[in-house]
Amino acid sequence: MTSRYVLAMLAALGMATWLHAEANSPVSTQPELLKTLSSDATVEQKADACRQLERVGTADAIPALVGLLSNDPLAHRARAALEKIDDPAVDAALRDAIGKLHGRLLAGVVASIGHRRDAKATEALAELLHNPDAQVASAAAYALGQIASPEAAKSLQESLPGASKEVEPAIRDAQRRIAERAGN
Repeated sequence: MTSRYVLAMLAALGMATWLHAEANSPVSTQPELLKTLSSDATVEQKADACRQLERVGTADAIPALVGLLSNDPLAHRARAALEKIDDPAVDAALRDAIGKLHGRLLAGVVASIGHRRDAKATEALAELLHNPDAQVASAAAYALGQIASPEAAKSLQESLPGASKEVEPAIRDAQRRIAERAGN
């Protein structure tokens, strides 16, 4: 056997083991998971609760998950769970969070808005294109590129002349994605 074959077999075995463990891991009920989020559980336990809420979360989980958006170690997991909940209240909560967060946490919320393609956030995202934090402004460009509405395209075009050198590539990439979608 070649070393490539052995490595491929080991990788496949590892993936199969992980998939089996994931499929057979106990899934708690939403009330149990929400109780974990509001308890003095460890960060790891709360992160696991968020991961499970990605699969079973409903509108009832939105307030608890939104409450974690400012919690640096848990914000990413909370956003991932929120992104999976099919309820317009998620979009409203993410839009509301724009005015309450800064830096990396704000950039994450903006990326989630883009992932959900919330066109109602276009105006707020357009304002963020001028944010002094390049990470936030770039996330806003990404989100507008995901929304891909005529208003989003216009916002990107209007922001380009005053864009910083750090943000300009994100704006151009968003414009390219919008143009590709329009061509399909």
